[in-house]
Amino acid sequence: MDQSATTSEKQRQQGAADSQNEDGNQSSANTSPNEQRPPPTWLAWTVRGVSLAMVLGLLGYFVYLAVVPEEQPTFEFTVQTADVERRGAGWAVPVKVVNAGTLSVHALRLEATLAGIDDSPVEEQIVPLLGPGEEITVEFWFDRDPRPTGVACSTGSYLLP
Repeated sequence: MDQSATTSEKQRQQGAADSQNEDGNQSSANTSPNEQRPPPTWLAWTVRGVSLAMVLGLLGYFVYLAVVPEEQPTFEFTVQTADVERRGAGWAVPVKVVNAGTLSVHALRLEATLAGIDDSPVEEQIVPLLGPGEEITVEFWFDRDPRPTGVACSTGSYLLP
């Protein structure tokens, strides 16, 4: 053998010795970049699973919002005549209001009058926020007993987000 062959063989052996770390294990140059040491624990798999579920849930929610048509707010009023009661000098009339649209409304102004009476004052209530599908009960106050004539409710105004 000639001198150059033995020198290159010594260099290869030296390179192999240099690729080992202090623990005697080979460095990452000789291992697969996808190999993980030590293997993932059950906690790591749980975190990965929860993260995947959250990402898929968020994507599903965005797809749902893109597919569902947007409906303008419409309001359903139900006067709860069985719960009308006299309080002090007035009559309290509870009215259930439902936002049947898919949009929230802000500063919803509700109006109620005694039905069939021309000079009946308009009673107003302001609802700060009413979400889609949400229902609330609002009380209107009248000077007269509203049960014989009934109560007419309407929407005065509201703001869209």
